[in-house]
Amino acid sequence: MEIMGLVAFVWVLFYMGYPDRVKKLEKKVKRLEKKLKGDTIMSQLIKDLIGKKCKITKDVPVQQVVVSVILDVDDEWVKVMSTDKKNVSTTELIRIETIQNIVLVDEPGEKNIL
Repeated sequence: MEIMGLVAFVWVLFYMGYPDRVKKLEKKVKRLEKKLKGDTIMSQLIKDLIGKKCKITKDVPVQQVVVSVILDVDDEWVKVMSTDKKNVSTTELIRIETIQNIVLVDEPGEKNIL
């Protein structure tokens, strides 16, 4: 009986760090999947549009078009601010993987360099 307890104790000690290793591997797999999908490349392209007014097409449950100003971008998220018809400003975080299309909007009085 004592041997079974000792074996169980050694087994628990051996696999105690196992969940940490699994989490690290999951993070690496997610990073590789993002690279394959092109999300990291897209985030680098969106960084050039920070501070500009854009028309963003989102494909959440239903396709949705929002005119907003891009405030900040990281590897997974885009922070945008939009104003509705009642002049109420809304700040929103959008996942890059849900963005289908981004079109730069010309504001009156500004020259488009593109």
